[in-house]
Amino acid sequence: MKLSKIQIGIGLTKQIYNSFSAKEKKFWNDFFVLSEKEIKMAKETADTMPLIPSERLKKMYKQAIEKYDGGKYCHIRQLEAMFDFNIIVH
Repeated sequence: MKLSKIQIGIGLTKQIYNSFSAKEKKFWNDFFVLSEKEIKMAKETADTMPLIPSERLKKMYKQAIEKYDGGKYCHIRQLEAMFDFNIIVH
């Protein structure tokens, strides 16, 4: 997923991904599958950006940031440009 040619943050390369535990790999797979699904649904309904993420995606985003230090990855930064994650997550 690329929004621009400028990369902000660390690319989540195959080498980095392969260094993760099985649990973390599953988390990132689930997170990116869900985010892609929500982006596709938004395109189909012509929603404008920033998109409003589902409760599940908001919780996974919070976990990505807090548990897996996801803010350093450009993939997360790109999603932050597309979704309004500033909504409070409980």
